[in-house]
Amino acid sequence: MGKMKITVAEAAEIMGKSQEFIRAGLKHGTLPFGKALKMSSIWTFYISPKLFYEYTGYKVEEGEPKDKTGEPETMKKKITIKEAAEIMGVSPQFIRLELQRGELPIGTAVKTSSIYTYYISPKLFSEYTGYKFEEEDEDGV
Repeated sequence: MGKMKITVAEAAEIMGKSQEFIRAGLKHGTLPFGKALKMSSIWTFYISPKLFYEYTGYKVEEGEPKDKTGEPETMKKKITIKEAAEIMGVSPQFIRLELQRGELPIGTAVKTSSIYTYYISPKLFSEYTGYKFEEEDEDGV
């Protein structure tokens, strides 16, 4: 049987974001792969492995990122706002604002404290734009 839960720490590491980003996104409902529930004064978080894979393209079993074939995942982990803007031919501000509005289905904007932090899913970005990322070799080239 596969893993039935991904921890906040695992999700943050795989996505290259902070645990605070993951918690805030789950609390506000902007990360669509889990739930946050406050019981008394304690927050409890659940991240669905299935929904996490559908959103990020990473399948997690026993703490290891895997692709749908069970092999180690090679998909690019993170796309910057600048990279996405250059590929799409728009300004970085366009990407930021559309993510904040929830109108661009390539990722999410999560407000932590008073600032927004962004995550662009390589899987969703490829599906939306049709752009295919080249795989990097062991030297990162």
